[in-house]
Amino acid sequence: MKKDEQILALVVAAGVAAFWYISRKATGTGIVSTGAKSGYTNEIFVPNDTANGWKYYDDGTAISPDGKYYQGGKLIWSPS
Repeated sequence: MKKDEQILALVVAAGVAAFWYISRKATGTGIVSTGAKSGYTNEIFVPNDTANGWKYYDDGTAISPDGKYYQGGKLIWSPS
């Protein structure tokens, strides 16, 4: 392989690796939300005096003060 071909192969490999890393992160395989729309669910911050202990998320999920999970107004998980 010529030196130019080796450099081109290295650049292509680096591009593929970068694309793989970014696409893996965007599919939600991580745990911590970046706050950006990239496959993660983000918390909607509501002041405590109006939220009454509830947490709301942009995918329609809400968590009650007693730990019950609701989505679309329906109970989907309970800690008991």
